[in-house]
Amino acid sequence: MKGLTKYILPLALVSSTTFLSAAQNNQNPDNLIQYENPGKITIIENSEGMSVINGQGETIFREYLQGKKVEKKKEIFDNGDISIDHGGIMFNLPDKAKKWSIVIEGLGFGLNSATGQPAGTGLEWSKSFDISWLYALGVQYKHGASNVTFGIGFDWKNFKMTGQNLRMVKSAAGGIGLESYPEEVTPKNSTLKIFSISFPLLYQIKIPYIGTSLALGPILNINTHSSLKTNYINSFGNETMEYTDHVGQRAVTLDLFGALTYSDFGLYVRYSTQKALKSVSPVNFTPLTFGIMFFL
Repeated sequence: MKGLTKYILPLALVSSTTFLSAAQNNQNPDNLIQYENPGKITIIENSEGMSVINGQGETIFREYLQGKKVEKKKEIFDNGDISIDHGGIMFNLPDKAKKWSIVIEGLGFGLNSATGQPAGTGLEWSKSFDISWLYALGVQYKHGASNVTFGIGFDWKNFKMTGQNLRMVKSAAGGIGLESYPEEVTPKNSTLKIFSISFPLLYQIKIPYIGTSLALGPILNINTHSSLKTNYINSFGNETMEYTDHVGQRAVTLDLFGALTYSDFGLYVRYSTQKALKSVSPVNFTPLTFGIMFFL
């Protein structure tokens, strides 16, 4: 009897302990894992079992299974961290990297106004077109609801005059002047074209509650080419074109840019702080451009 008691007492203690532990488990279930504000969690299931990986690439839970082979991967939460997932391995870039991005955007179509042109010049804004690519390549830094972007782009401006007996010609002093068409011809149009390589530096901020953004900043232009093209019908009824290169554009100009955007669409204004042509040009003006722009 004494020998039996030696075994019964430990068994009773173990049973009591097990019962109390189960009762506590029923009242306060154990948390296998608790992870607050994870940022990003990836769950991976394969033939070895299941793993849970946090946004820093650390395995925070793993359970090994046996039997049926299952291979699938599920991303259940992502707050925008930059990451590359491949074959169950997740590479996270540093937190600072998510603030930087490469942008290619800003295709614009507008009209050019030759503000300050001499009286009687006759350059028409409704027939003077502008095509621009704001960011052929840009680098953007984001911070909260705002961003700053610097890049390189292109701009093609033309200024046209029609419906009169005057045409633009290259001036001997530099720049352009006005001259009458030859006798017995029918005038059509005379156009000045300027091509620029642009370097925009723009600050953009989202306007709360209305879903729009405002972008403002300077654009430095390197004006690499200019030309004059004049079309008319000669006395024999044939269409004639006269073309002249390098008509005295100003080498470097600075524009002020503003755009109001909604989603991928925007309205923009671009104003040059300098004249388009060299100061010796008899005909000169300050370009003002307004139009639409697509941020795709």
